[in-house]
Amino acid sequence: MNPLRRKSGGTRWGLFQIDSSTSNDLHNEYSVAGLNVIQLLYAYVRRYRTYSDCTFIVPKSCYRKALTIGLDDERIIIATPGVSFSLNGMHINPVRAIHGHYQGSVYGGASMGDCGYVISSGGFTLYQPGDTLLLAEHFEMDGIDLLFFSPTEHNTHIENSIRLIRLLRPGRIIPQHFDSYVTTPDNAFWTKGYPDEVYAMLTDTEKRVFLKLPQGRPARADRGS
Repeated sequence: MNPLRRKSGGTRWGLFQIDSSTSNDLHNEYSVAGLNVIQLLYAYVRRYRTYSDCTFIVPKSCYRKALTIGLDDERIIIATPGVSFSLNGMHINPVRAIHGHYQGSVYGGASMGDCGYVISSGGFTLYQPGDTLLLAEHFEMDGIDLLFFSPTEHNTHIENSIRLIRLLRPGRIIPQHFDSYVTTPDNAFWTKGYPDEVYAMLTDTEKRVFLKLPQGRPARADRGS
């Protein structure tokens, strides 16, 4: 077990049933105490591959590693930024994601083919950006009911998180990528999130649709008020 990983039961969503897994993190950057995303997914595959018919959506840069950890090729969909598709009644639009690094710089290993995802079903649309800086693509988006955002130094941090919120004007705003790991001086640029600092700078209207969730509890997210 990763000694820096905080315990969590995960967060379950009452939005609509998603029978897929989207990934933009099949790399080794998050290696802590010898445990990384690849190993976590490998453990998942070993335990659940015979009990689930989950489809895995990955960008091209993650495809070989997805096969390496044991994902079946026929259960993988390769996502390309700007090329939308349908799956199980959902419309999925991959949106470019560019991985950041220290002080909002671009990560040296970032791929222009990495993705976040706009997922629509039943008249409800959510945007899961993944790990990304603020991009030109965000200025062209609209119609988002639920926005996840990552207020860490290597993502949209504080000011650009507020810009993203005001660009998209979502009906519900949920911060992520915080309080998952014990923060150290070496990893603070990607483990320490600033949701409270973002909240403090929002308007009263924006604050009413801001939802900071505790780790490990079921939650239902709606369009907000």
